Amino acid sequence: MPHNKGINKGKKGRSNKSRHNKQPVDNNGQKPSLLKGMQKKLPTFHNKTKDTPNDSTADSIGGGYYTMYKEATWKFHKWMSEKACLSFKLVSVNDYRRAMQQVLDHNMSIFLKNGEKDSEEHIVAPPDIMASLASSIRLREKVTANRFGSKDGGDLGHRYIIDVLKFCHNALRFGNRVATIISTKDSEETVVEDEIGGRFHILSVDDDDSEKDTDWEKIDRDIEERNLPKYTGVELEEEIDIKEVLLKGDDRFQANALLYTMDDYMGAIHNHFTLLKYYLRGNHELHETSSCMQLLLECTVAANAAIQSVNQAENEMMIDHPHLSSFYHVLALVKMPDVLAGIIKLIEKPRTNSKYREPIVKKSGMDSQYTEKLARGVSFRVAFEVMLQWEEPINKDLIVELGAEGVKPHTWLGDCEFIGGDCCILNTQRIVQTIMGLLEDGKKLVGKRGHWGPQFNESIPVSRIRGDLDDPFASCIIPEIIETSRYRPFECLPERPHLIPIFDMLRKFVGGDRKSPVPVALSFGLHAILMSIFVVQGDGDLARVADHSKQSYNTLYNQLEDLSDFTKLPGNAPTFYHNVSLFGIFRQFATPLKSQADLSQAVDPVISERLAFWNPLIGGEYMLYATYICSINLGSATVDSMGQLRLVLHLYNALKLRFPTFEVPLLEKTDTVFSKTRAVWVGGKPTQGSCCKVFWMSWGMSASGAARQVSDYARDSSAFGYCSKNLQDDFRALDEIRPDEFCASYRHLVQQDFSSEDLENHYTN
Repeated sequence: MPHNKGINKGKKGRSNKSRHNKQPVDNNGQKPSLLKGMQKKLPTFHNKTKDTPNDSTADSIGGGYYTMYKEATWKFHKWMSEKACLSFKLVSVNDYRRAMQQVLDHNMSIFLKNGEKDSEEHIVAPPDIMASLASSIRLREKVTANRFGSKDGGDLGHRYIIDVLKFCHNALRFGNRVATIISTKDSEETVVEDEIGGRFHILSVDDDDSEKDTDWEKIDRDIEERNLPKYTGVELEEEIDIKEVLLKGDDRFQANALLYTMDDYMGAIHNHFTLLKYYLRGNHELHETSSCMQLLLECTVAANAAIQSVNQAENEMMIDHPHLSSFYHVLALVKMPDVLAGIIKLIEKPRTNSKYREPIVKKSGMDSQYTEKLARGVSFRVAFEVMLQWEEPINKDLIVELGAEGVKPHTWLGDCEFIGGDCCILNTQRIVQTIMGLLEDGKKLVGKRGHWGPQFNESIPVSRIRGDLDDPFASCIIPEIIETSRYRPFECLPERPHLIPIFDMLRKFVGGDRKSPVPVALSFGLHAILMSIFVVQGDGDLARVADHSKQSYNTLYNQLEDLSDFTKLPGNAPTFYHNVSLFGIFRQFATPLKSQADLSQAVDPVISERLAFWNPLIGGEYMLYATYICSINLGSATVDSMGQLRLVLHLYNALKLRFPTFEVPLLEKTDTVFSKTRAVWVGGKPTQGSCCKVFWMSWGMSASGAARQVSDYARDSSAFGYCSKNLQDDFRALDEIRPDEFCASYRHLVQQDFSSEDLENHYTN
């Protein structure tokens, strides 16, 4: 966050927030670039046709509340223009009012004719359209309340849009009720279903909350008395364009929607980690069959989904409104409307398409003295708003003076519970931006303990994120994960945007222009780290989660290391050892890079590693990646490396068919996991009499070849070996074991495929 250097005047040397040392080395004394084993991107073994997310993915992940609003509003508008009001050209918001009046008149005219057979059909809004319209209204109102403190205040045009949409909702509900009365009069419900084709299922009680308090008796009386709904909202003389303002939304609406999305999604992250905290405190009622690691993975999945949604919302906003290219532009638009309005009035001919980044005085033609004065004022307001805790003693008199006038730091997002106030994300943004400005190529930042604020001690839990967690964040977490993102080959890791999005975004930013504004989504992700620490801390739970995560992580890679020893019996295929060794390298991504600088004043390395690599969110991302890529993904390529899985499961199935009471618990679980794996069960699990044929088909033999093989063997068992040697032409390429076929959550989290019917299966299934 840009800040006024004059505010910090007199504190010499404070700008040197961290010390540099030479290029870091890993724990083995080698330069991190010497991770020779990872020469190219790790392979994935899932179905490649699912690499590209389908349409349902975008619907499920979404871009926050703005995307939800836009999709809901567009669905309603499309129905209006293509189904309900074909004779209307819907251009302005006023056209909705006129179109709705036509719908009401149309349905009432049929009602007055008592639904005669030769009369026209009613205009009926389907349930999904009513739900979309209600969602559009609800989201518009939420953004208004978030922006103005009340859904009734602020922009008159914004209020007008809401009132018109509410009128549309009331009118359609009234029209649907009219259709209900006509269709059920003098007929049984079953007859209506036959004649209408089931269209009137919308007349049942709707699940939408907006219908719960509906006074249907009053509506019925209004219908009998011919009292049609009337528009009673605010009036506006100017025309509001539907596509540009209603469907797309103006820049301020979209900026506010982004802030609302961030606050609500950060709240979701807070709530998920709160459930983990409850579990750690012994409250297992809600998660009787869960474990600490299982809940940690679920918390991480929720946090990653929130980070991805904010990232998509930010990208969509920049596409729709290129001038909102950073968090700072969003805040200027939302929190400094008076300054912007003043500038706009003074600029006669804004040259927004200038090729060069000319000073504002050249762009606008404003007086240079006025521009300088304006810039100082803006800089001061921003610097005061994002003042860090260690800066407060320096500016004590200023804080007291402005405080008497009701002006305090960190108030811009004061009505946001999870990204404002004591959880202010602008504080996080300011720290990250400052540290990025100090970063140099080939040098590692080493934080000085206690420099940014009080040192963190879990035995004395902190009461807020802003200020209380500044020192561990700036001295431990940020320096370590920056170095990891710079010197570990994350570009070789597949599916990183879904499983380790914080490292993915950090790597991209650090590798680019580090002095440019920190992206909103990156600040959100880093703030989520602090939120996870803040929620879980206390009673040793933070240390406990860190220890469990690290232990689980190391256990997996110890197993891979043990399996990679080709001298141990029983042996395996060469590709098995290659893959196990290759994926085992990911272990080094979670180890800190050693520093060659004087660490006498630095944070204890053990504490630093625990906070940076094994805090609940980053530790969860490491565990998530290890679980899905280095365990499930790799496991699909190794579990049947020599056909052992097919052989065992087919033999076990045959034994169970022969002896129904026969059961081996381990094999029973294995059989359940791979019950839908096509490579094992070609054409489905065999029944008695077809076991041998399906077995050979699972090994790549054609159906006809497998049938001949079984037939020949039935006639002469000695022909088995001879026949198999002469059936090579009947073999096809062996089917591979695909992780997406035996792990539902792999499809959802790794492939981002949300179309499966088993979407609600547990994440760790």
